[in-house]
Amino acid sequence: MTMKGAFLTAVAALLGTAIANSHAKQRRHGHDAFHVRRDLETAAPNSATCGCYTTVITYWGSPTLLPATAPLTSTSLTTTTTLTSTTYLTITVQATPPPSSQLPASGASSAPYVPPPASSIPSYAPPPASSGPSAAAPASSSVPPAPYAPPPASSTTIPPVQSAPPVQSAPPPASSSTIPSAAGPAPTSSTSGAPQPSSYPNSQVGNGPRYGLTYSPYTSQGKCQDQGTVESDIANLATKGFKAVRIYSTDCNGLQYVSTACRAHGLRMIIGVFISSSGTSGAQSQVDLIVQWGGWDLVDLVVVGNEAIFNGYCNAAELAGFIASAAAKFKAAGYGGLITTTEPLNIWQSSGSTLCSVVDKVGANLHPFFNPQTTAAGAGDFVKSELAILRTVCPGKTDIINLETGWPTQGSPNGAAVPGVQEQITALTGIVQEAGDDCVFFSYGDDAWKPLGQFGVEPHWGCASVF
Repeated sequence: MTMKGAFLTAVAALLGTAIANSHAKQRRHGHDAFHVRRDLETAAPNSATCGCYTTVITYWGSPTLLPATAPLTSTSLTTTTTLTSTTYLTITVQATPPPSSQLPASGASSAPYVPPPASSIPSYAPPPASSGPSAAAPASSSVPPAPYAPPPASSTTIPPVQSAPPVQSAPPPASSSTIPSAAGPAPTSSTSGAPQPSSYPNSQVGNGPRYGLTYSPYTSQGKCQDQGTVESDIANLATKGFKAVRIYSTDCNGLQYVSTACRAHGLRMIIGVFISSSGTSGAQSQVDLIVQWGGWDLVDLVVVGNEAIFNGYCNAAELAGFIASAAAKFKAAGYGGLITTTEPLNIWQSSGSTLCSVVDKVGANLHPFFNPQTTAAGAGDFVKSELAILRTVCPGKTDIINLETGWPTQGSPNGAAVPGVQEQITALTGIVQEAGDDCVFFSYGDDAWKPLGQFGVEPHWGCASVF
């Protein structure tokens, strides 16, 4: 509107000027006339008087609206990315059946079971390893927390199962000197093994008593037997009516393998410390291994040395000192049973004054075959008479045992003593009848790895098959 008003004012002025100068014939454009007006306005007044007037004509009309041009609007493109996230929530509800019965665990007490309220689901906390009360599960605010015990697997009551102790695996003797301890209290006196049958239908030596049998855990090539073979042998031995198994040393995991089998079949053990050409000092490690093993509840007797004096491996004083030292260690480790050594009868007669004080029981190896005047038929009487002499060697100690006795099946005769299969049956039948309760028979099987020795009989003493 301001621009329009200025425009109309200028038009009115020009029209007024044109009218005022209309008598001047209007020869020029209006621009020249404009300058003439200016000159006239500044000229000196004239004495002549003339009149002029200016007429201003104002034209009114409807306003013309000029619409304002709308500014261009810019269109912005916005890219919208929608990310969809899916969350899975798993809620596990452990339903606990009411305790219709309890499934006791051997050697452990269980916490009482309290079912949770119907309106709340407690979170489970695993029970501690000890037999104390289990951790409490949280409950609703209206119910106090209750101890939680895992529910039994089923509602069936199952009595505790008694099983044999697990087999303990041990490293080879060449690379290890550690033997796992065997559980069980030390007995204060010898106890009998499994109940023995009164008759043995397959026995070729009769139904008389037979206390023990020697066992060496070696193959025919002198290698160590595997545990399965040892257990099979001991199981077979148990069917023969023997009460005890004698082993000579700690070789070939004998303590572990034989003790596991003996425990399973109700047999007792006679364990040994073998003294070799290295003397008593070389046998000390066996004492330590026996202490570590500690299966005293199976042991009837510990034999320290097997004919060590007879073989020249030590003298009587050295053997006595070693027996006393070993006995002290065994007793300190919990053994309350008997300790002895074993020698031929003539060694006992010459060295009894030195040995008697360190043994609880007098043990000897009494072999009728090595007496050239004894036949197979006279073997029983010979052993019986030798035991009577042995009982007199240590005054006041009448508890005696024959730790090796038998008859070979092959070899050369020793005078009247002739080896052979039938001769063995005859000899063992007599020994069983005359002294079976006091004898450990020699041996479970043949030892093909042994040198033949005098008369060529050393590998051929196996006798388990005839019992």
